[in-house]
Amino acid sequence: MHFSLLLVVFLFTSCGSIVGLVYGVRKPGGVTYDELIKFKNEVLSQSDSVCFARMESDAEWSVPEPFLFDAEGNAIDFRNAENPGCSAPLSDFIANLRQNQIPAKCSFENMASFTRSIHKTPCGDSAFLVPDADYHLFITWATWTGKLVYRQRVHEWLDAAHQNAQVRIAVYLVNMDQVVCR
Repeated sequence: MHFSLLLVVFLFTSCGSIVGLVYGVRKPGGVTYDELIKFKNEVLSQSDSVCFARMESDAEWSVPEPFLFDAEGNAIDFRNAENPGCSAPLSDFIANLRQNQIPAKCSFENMASFTRSIHKTPCGDSAFLVPDADYHLFITWATWTGKLVYRQRVHEWLDAAHQNAQVRIAVYLVNMDQVVCR
């Protein structure tokens, strides 16, 4: 009896639906502002600022992806030279940032051009204003990727930024979802 029930359940479910149910992975599509904030507060952080990307340019950002800038808006090179696509060393890099330190700059765009595609609200035209800080950490995120992708690496980045008492690091969570505007 139990075997036949398990067989029926197995036949009518797929790996994709189980992953979607357990981790929240789904096809990209429109989500509401309330759904975004609920996901952000449950999975990422309740205390960090949220902003919204509207890709009007040719920028190609992945999810999750960190971007680090100094107070003057210069992009900071935190990636490993042998593996430039890997952002894993960011946690240690952030933890070791100090006042008056001059980290290596990189050729990525400056913060002013980076934030042109970022807005304070998902549906309005409110420009994103960057507050005063020693460093600015932007982390892209989206609900359609599910919860699992953020559980370890992103939380390491957030914890490192929050625990570094030597410098002021402003953290911004940049949402990449298509938001349904009412």
